[in-house]
Amino acid sequence: CFLPLASRPSNAHPPLIPAAQFGIFALQDTLEQPPALVAFAGAILAIASFEARSFKSWEVPEGTPGSEASTYFKMKTDIVPGATLPAGPWTQDKLSPEEFLSKQTAELNNGRLAMIAIALIVLQEVTSKLPAAEFDVDTLNFIGSVFATPGDLFGL
Repeated sequence: CFLPLASRPSNAHPPLIPAAQFGIFALQDTLEQPPALVAFAGAILAIASFEARSFKSWEVPEGTPGSEASTYFKMKTDIVPGATLPAGPWTQDKLSPEEFLSKQTAELNNGRLAMIAIALIVLQEVTSKLPAAEFDVDTLNFIGSVFATPGDLFGL
């Protein structure tokens, strides 16, 4: 499916992911294909149905938004955020309050680290003009050698 255009039979389908493009643009091109649109719509509906379960966890919005007494964007007091489907060895009923707080903090920090990592991958693609999959140790060594010799930028 990923053969070059000249070596593919004329009746072959075009590849879903174009070669040598930024990851974000390749994803966009992929999502514009009819099979991917159906899959994307299905994924959005599945996520929406799961998220809709949390509607009952929020207070009814009353008062002036931003005021101390307002209930806009406030969860009910008996709700534990992120505990939609509590299961496994690290649930609140199986750990002491200190251990549970420690696990919650570790999970928050892991999520924050993942968000920073994704932001850095996108930044790397935009600044280096290379897809993340092609950015390897050789590329880093080349960039390092360019900046290691200040008077000799690309041999000029």
